[in-house]
Amino acid sequence: MVQSGRVQCSTNDDCTRRGGAFASSICVNQFCEAPGPWSCLGQVVWPTPTGGMVTATLTAIDIITSQPVADVPARVCRKLDTTCADPVLTDLVSDAMGQIIITVPQGFDGYVELSAVGAMRGSFFFYPPLTADREIRAIPILQARELATFATLAGANLMAERGHLMVGALTCLGQSAEGVTFSSAEGDDATVAFYMIKGIPSTKQAATDTSGWGGLVNLPPGSVTLTGTLAATQQQVGTLSVFVRAGELTYTTLVPAPQ
Repeated sequence: MVQSGRVQCSTNDDCTRRGGAFASSICVNQFCEAPGPWSCLGQVVWPTPTGGMVTATLTAIDIITSQPVADVPARVCRKLDTTCADPVLTDLVSDAMGQIIITVPQGFDGYVELSAVGAMRGSFFFYPPLTADREIRAIPILQARELATFATLAGANLMAERGHLMVGALTCLGQSAEGVTFSSAEGDDATVAFYMIKGIPSTKQAATDTSGWGGLVNLPPGSVTLTGTLAATQQQVGTLSVFVRAGELTYTTLVPAPQ
């Protein structure tokens, strides 16, 4: 039995050292407690790259059927190379399972450009930077005709001269995040936020459902910031910077970030 006045920890490492049921707990008010989905907010620290190479495995899926999409051409580009004039890796193609496997230096924070036949060209940005091997289980591939349908369902009118952003939010535990809102400082009156609700885009819903997916349509082309906020508490989850291109999709994940 734990005495009410007993101090169990000063840091999360103290809980880890206790082992057993405490091994995965965190230090809250000097007691070791099981971590909640947002327990890391305000104390996130990302690893520092130490050199070497890391591998990322990305899976392209059809946004309607959730089935893998094979034969998606891809190339890897640096973050500031907005036209991918000097690609890091080229001639990549998704396999029968929809997988694209890349190996890049630790700390890589660029993007993978995807150009499936008949689909919206897209760019997936790594966030946070790759400091360890990572699996991206779902990069949705959207047929060009489907984007207009999605926009209609969401109640938005697409602008050909604008770009679009699709985001998957994750909790501190790496699970799909419910209840997150998305916004961008570069958005204007034409920019519309949407959230995937049971697989259907909606502008009526105020935040993500259990899938964690949502985004912004009609963003001005160029560099944009994306901020994720908890709808219930207005706590900021994180802010990241990517770019959008006219008539194209930008994909990324939003995870709790250092403040």
